Parts: sequence; C-alpha cells; structure tokens
Amino acid sequence: MFHDDPCAAAWDRPVFIITTGRSGSTLLLRYLNCAEGLVVWGEHAGVLRELAEAYRRLTGRETTEFVEAARPWVDDLKAKRAVLCPLDQMTIEWVNGFDPAAIRGAFRRMLLGLFTVGLLETTRWGFKEIHYGCREMNLLRQLFAEPRFIMLVRRPAAILKSKLSAFARGDRATMAPHVRETRAFFESAVAEARSGAPDVLFVHYEDLVSGPGREIERLAAFIGAPFAADAVRAIGGERANRDSPASSPRTAADDIGSDIADLGLTACAEDIAAIAALDKELGRQAPARAASLAA
Repeated sequence: MFHDDPCAAAWDRPVFIITTGRSGSTLLLRYLNCAEGLVVWGEHAGVLRELAEAYRRLTGRETTEFVEAARPWVDDLKAKRAVLCPLDQMTIEWVNGFDPAAIRGAFRRMLLGLFTVGLLETTRWGFKEIHYGCREMNLLRQLFAEPRFIMLVRRPAAILKSKLSAFARGDRATMAPHVRETRAFFESAVAEARSGAPDVLFVHYEDLVSGPGREIERLAAFIGAPFAADAVRAIGGERANRDSPASSPRTAADDIGSDIADLGLTACAEDIAAIAALDKELGRQAPARAASLAA
C-alpha cells in the first residue's frame, strides 16, 4: 500500500472532480456515479483548503528541521527524565513524536474516515468540489497512490452569467469574489495542462452535453471502469426532455470576449480579462495534451 498505511487497494485510486461553481459539475457527478465500482460524493465546503495549508506548515522545511532537532529528547520526555536546558541552544521547544510519514498517515486516515464510510473495500471513492485547485490536488497526490482528477471546464461567460444569477442574486456589486474564484480555477487548470500530468483529464461541459457518449468513453478509459449503459441513457434522456437549449461543442474559434463584456461587470475587468486569456490558453493546451495521451 501507500506510505505503509494499510487500506484497500481500491481506496488508493480515488477519482476527483475539480472545477469552479456553475460549471455543470452536478451533471458530471451523476454520470460518474454510473461507473462500476465507484462512488463519487458531492461537495463538502472546501475544507481541504485549510487542511492543505496545515499539511504544508507541518511538513515544511522549518517545522521539519526544528522537530528533528528536538527528537533526541523524545525518549527522555516519555521516561520522565529531567531535560537540562543550556542557554545557548534549543532543546525541547519543538519536541514532538511525529515525523513526515506520521503526518501523511494521519491526514490520509482522516480523509478515508470521511469519504469511505459505508463503502466496501473493493469500491473506489471520490468527490467533486468547486473550491479546489493545484494546491489541494497536490495534497491528494501526496496522500494517495493513484488519484485521478477530472477538471471540468465551461465557457467563462456562461459560468459568470450563472454565478451572477445564482450566487450574487443579480447584484453585480457582490460579484468580485466569485470572479476571483473563477480566475483561480482557470489558473490552476492552465497550470495542470502545462504540467502534462497524466492523472488529469479535461472535460468541457459543452461537449458533455452535446456529445455525452463520446465523453463517457473518454471518462471510462481514464478511470479504468465501465459505465452502466442503462443509467447513462436515463440521465441523457432526462436532459433531452428538458426545455433548455442544447449546448454546442467547444471549438478553437470560440470568442468569449464580447460575451463577457455583455455581463456588465466593469468593476472586475482585470480579472475577467485574465479569465478570457486563460481560457484561450487552455483551449490550446488541452487538445495538445489529449493528443499526447492518445499517442
């Protein structure tokens, strides 16, 4: 197993949906739960943001060096022996029993305790979250042997329009934090695309809606699990019967600049310009990654 911490092999192969709000992640969540041997949970208030920071601080160089310098006194403390403190050096100020392996094990067990409740050891797990990016993904990479990340992307104009309606209730004056969070996601998506990490698959919401069969095939190949065809058809049929207009596939020719300008979010102009630029770069990076992975 990973980090010498016993657990089911299936639990070392989680699947995560990483995106921003109003990107269609619930649809992807529903489809992924059609995959055999996999349960993908919903959101959980983005608590890994704080956990990732705690992990960074606990495993950082300064903390590690101080704790290791005090390690010779661990046995003295446990044996209740007096610790003498010379004035010219540190002794037990940072004494602790943990080391980096123990920290990894503790964080790992906590996540497994939360997200494998009620699951068989043969069932893989995962979750979707709209508040995570590279930092949280890297934490999960350190804790689990074979994670899979699905980064769901949608046209920025559609994301921001939906956030303006659902999150800001039409109040443009309160949109700044939602725009910044959208920018942070696109920055993480571009960084992952540039890295070429083989554990990341990019899915465009528009493609998932317009051509679900093709996207399900990509997802099945990426996570290494077949999908229940009847369940997939039921979800697709439900969507087909809705009155909402269908989305067209993403193309390299998509120009979102004018669409975003129509939203009237002038106070967020700098962040919105950055989002538009990041989306265009992602459009260049993601096809190149897909081609390299298919080769």
